[in-house]
Amino acid sequence: MSSYLYNNKVVILIGQKGVLLGAFANNKLIAQLFVDLSQQENLNNYSYFLKRFGKFKIFFLLDNIECQLINERIPTFQSFWKLNALQKFIKQNFLNEEIVACQILDGADYGERNATLAMTSYIAPFNILLEYVLEKKFPFQGTYFFDLEMTGIIRKLASNNKNHGWAQELQIFVLMLGVSGLKFIAIHNANILNSKTIPYPADKSNDYLQGLLSKEINDQLIALKSDIEKFALKPHLFFLLEPSLKNSFTAPHNFGYPITFIGDNLSLRCSSALQNSVACIFTDLAIMNLLSQKPRFLGINQSLQRLAKFNLINSWMFKPLILIVALLVINLIGIQVTVFLTEKSAQRLHRQNAEITRKHQALKTQFPYLKDDANLVDLFSWEKLLKLNLRRHINFIEKFFAHAGGAVEIEKFHWQLANVDDLAAPYNSIQVDIMIKFYDYGDSINAAEESFSRYLAMLAENFRDFDIEHVKFVDKIYKIGDRTVVPAAISIRGPRE
Repeated sequence: MSSYLYNNKVVILIGQKGVLLGAFANNKLIAQLFVDLSQQENLNNYSYFLKRFGKFKIFFLLDNIECQLINERIPTFQSFWKLNALQKFIKQNFLNEEIVACQILDGADYGERNATLAMTSYIAPFNILLEYVLEKKFPFQGTYFFDLEMTGIIRKLASNNKNHGWAQELQIFVLMLGVSGLKFIAIHNANILNSKTIPYPADKSNDYLQGLLSKEINDQLIALKSDIEKFALKPHLFFLLEPSLKNSFTAPHNFGYPITFIGDNLSLRCSSALQNSVACIFTDLAIMNLLSQKPRFLGINQSLQRLAKFNLINSWMFKPLILIVALLVINLIGIQVTVFLTEKSAQRLHRQNAEITRKHQALKTQFPYLKDDANLVDLFSWEKLLKLNLRRHINFIEKFFAHAGGAVEIEKFHWQLANVDDLAAPYNSIQVDIMIKFYDYGDSINAAEESFSRYLAMLAENFRDFDIEHVKFVDKIYKIGDRTVVPAAISIRGPRE
């Protein structure tokens, strides 16, 4: 309860160089933990910190290398009772486990709206930490994307700037993050046009840093040249840095565009024990605190969407009544689905019955002297079995081994017949999956791969009526003695009709 009476929270920032955890009590930093890239998938590095603040609300902020920004035009929302057009668009264009957040932009054409979507795969360390938080029943508050949330944070930090011509400006923000590096974000009217992160050259001189900044900013301008010309935009550079680094980014004439330093607007209250330990990640922690105050664009996948709906229902006052209503709705949906599936099954059985009746009548006409229906059924079955074109697949297996040659070691061989229960099928087909090791005595791996390609061509020639697919495990090719070993998997299907 204390986490809700007071603004107690843990913000987990997953960056490109590691994971940063900050614990805040009433917007005051009381603890922080950084886990670098080499150790970020080890849950033991986080468990003590998370258990220590197990009553705090937990926010995830994603800025890992897998995060992507996508500008799309999506259908406008439909009736309240129909599937939300945005949810339908995400379901059609992203995998169920991918985390997706969306920012709907101002302005729209008929039937469509502009939107910026952020997505990332459900992979470590995020999935490890999230599953641990949910397993321990810590108060999970949601997952958000750094770039999307920065649009609101940047406006807040730059609000004291005298220049408010947002519609005519192309804002290029330069941030220094300890967990990711130098980040460049180009924004126009809250629309993220481009985002890029590069490592921070901590061991280089200020002159080198100036040159690197000039190059990256010019790259941004070149990439957005069409937008600049189309909307007559005026580039404006904003540096979001802690005061200790401000002097390293002076000499604005080097860039040729207006420069505003908004790092001075950052503030972060720390406990006395942390005053000297957050200098290198000052910007990260300050932004984490700002973002978690009013996060806007929730990132969800299919599982998190269900969890969010559950948390919403669970937060309402009349939980028993809502639970009963939800159960009734689920039961009604289940009944409708059951009725639908039953009707489909009945239709299928009706068609099968009609076909059997037709064939039964044909047999009675063909063999009028057979009066017993049981004899007719037996006759029908035997007639089909006699006409079935069964192939001797043992010949296929012998043929494959005969052409394998001494350079191939078969580790696993699995085969099965298809359509064995379908008496109406003209013939059965075989499905074969083989794991092999191909040996070559060439001088290099490239030579071994060429030999393997010739072996595949020989297989294709010997099994012309079959479909052959293969997967070569390039990362597992190795040399042993004077031989090169190429592991591979081969799948053979056929014969074709």
